[in-house]
Amino acid sequence: MDMLAQNKGVFIVGIDDQGLILQQEPALSLLKQADTIFGGKRHLSYLPANLKAEQRSWSCKIKDNIKEIDTLSESKKIIVLATGDPLTYGIGATLLRDIDASKCHFLPSSNAFQLAASRLKWDLTRVETISLHGRPIETIRQFIYPHAKILILSKDKTTPSAVREYLHNEMGISEVHFHALSHMGGVKEKYIQWQMGDDCPVFDDFHTFAIEFTANVGKNWSAYAGSLPDSAFIHDGKMTKQQARISAMAHLQPFKNAVFWDVGSGCGSISIEYGLKAPFSKIFAIDHQAKRHDMLEDNMQALGFTAENIIKIAEKAPDCFASLPDPDAIFIGGGLSNISIANEAINRLSPSGRLVAHAVTLESEANLLSLYHEYGGQLTRMQFSNAEKVGPYSGWRSQMPITQWCFQK
Repeated sequence: MDMLAQNKGVFIVGIDDQGLILQQEPALSLLKQADTIFGGKRHLSYLPANLKAEQRSWSCKIKDNIKEIDTLSESKKIIVLATGDPLTYGIGATLLRDIDASKCHFLPSSNAFQLAASRLKWDLTRVETISLHGRPIETIRQFIYPHAKILILSKDKTTPSAVREYLHNEMGISEVHFHALSHMGGVKEKYIQWQMGDDCPVFDDFHTFAIEFTANVGKNWSAYAGSLPDSAFIHDGKMTKQQARISAMAHLQPFKNAVFWDVGSGCGSISIEYGLKAPFSKIFAIDHQAKRHDMLEDNMQALGFTAENIIKIAEKAPDCFASLPDPDAIFIGGGLSNISIANEAINRLSPSGRLVAHAVTLESEANLLSLYHEYGGQLTRMQFSNAEKVGPYSGWRSQMPITQWCFQK
């Protein structure tokens, strides 16, 4: 699409470190045609002189700015200035949540991940990329594994020291290579590298932080493809244990951007494991007991999840289902004594969606048998035993058997 031929809409322009793209075509012509230009103060400082457009810096209430941009774009040409690629942890994704995509047009520059990977000579397709803007330090936990490489958009100059402290004190990792890069592509470009045992250097607020792990990442790591140990969770004993979670996840087949219902979520072990394996998903943890949500909140904080990832629903199932979006996957770990919960869940399940239910009581098992006869699927009995000390010897300690029903719509 020819952006210069459009006389209205939102045009999001990604700029480089020195704003040189704004002096070149087609960005320069877009700026000359614009009615209003929005951007941060740093972005606006790069604008060429003698533009007719009104220049607006972001207010503290960016939601109000976005609403205004949406309204103005109905009849005017609005430019939004961004850093690098607006759709890589940038303002572009935020705009698309509230403005119709048909009104938005993008002119990106290279993003920080691309520039940092080129400086470090890292294959970007084999690197983990995350942002710590508005996210807890613990977010990085799910990306830690032997030989991992992580590129991070830092919150500010305190990020490197906070990450180093977390890796050393919480994860028990002592062998790490750190890199920090700023002003990439500009005349002030800066690069610093150091290791865990070195003093953490002072760096610019606006920078990209890189972590390079060795084979030795301690014993506390658990990458998103694996499963967390039970000890990683705060719980009251009523929790889907690790072996059962592994089986459930194998049948749920988590994927990115999914909608997932965890019915009877308890401490959140299933919700969190699904989130680890399915980035950007909307996970609804449904449990009417407030103390369970308190445990879930503690586990979310410890493992780097926010309310953006896992939404707590403190209501009874199936009454709360009506207010939720249709799920791509459902786990039912509690409440199966009421078979209407499963029936209503199946009604709401998206086409090709998957449902896994676990039962440990005879009453719930009877309902699973009824569901199996009505809908088909796969019915399995599982029991796990762990070796424990019995005096001077060892013996098997059995957990309660679990009946698992798996169904695909």
